[in-house]
Amino acid sequence: LSKVFPTLDCGACITTPKVSETVRHPNISIYTNSEVKAITRNRKGFKADIIRHPRYIKEDLCTGCQICEEKCPVIVEDQYQFNLVGRKAAYVPFSIASPRIAAIDIENCILCGICEKVCQADAIDFTQREEEERISVDCVLLATGYELFNPDVIERYNNKSCHNIVSSMQMERQLVPTRPYNNVLRPKDGKMPDNIAYVLCCGSRDATVGNPVCSQVC
Repeated sequence: LSKVFPTLDCGACITTPKVSETVRHPNISIYTNSEVKAITRNRKGFKADIIRHPRYIKEDLCTGCQICEEKCPVIVEDQYQFNLVGRKAAYVPFSIASPRIAAIDIENCILCGICEKVCQADAIDFTQREEEERISVDCVLLATGYELFNPDVIERYNNKSCHNIVSSMQMERQLVPTRPYNNVLRPKDGKMPDNIAYVLCCGSRDATVGNPVCSQVC
């Protein structure tokens, strides 16, 4: 998020230095594109089985130059921009990613080989496979995260039929400094809207859809 409640301080200004310090810290190991398969407890602490998914990029060689992204011919929806614009199948996930290493979306990659030809660092590796690693840790912290509410489940919002409705996160992406456009645009025709209306906390008080996270639709 661009601004942090309630002071409206810059979110990137707060988090980017902390993330950079974490990546460079000698006592911290970063496992990107990974997930915890299982955790078992023993007398000394815990054993964690981690699955490292391939990014098809040699992390120690990639310089984050984005030449592979520039030359990649495949365009898919950009999840970071909440599908407002497209991204390439070879891409750096977002502008302030740390570490700044590219990845290849193998599900959408057409294996044309262009990225291999243009990569000056010779960092492309399509032979990478999923790896499993066991590490020992003293404690475990659980970060559950959250899921945004899907307004499609409430028909009266007309989210499926009205193409000029966007979620609060899509609106956020259009307002931030790293936004995909220079202005807030209507999805249907790409024009600037004359008026904007917000539906606050849609679904949060509707017992028929459980207890979703508060959301906005404009």
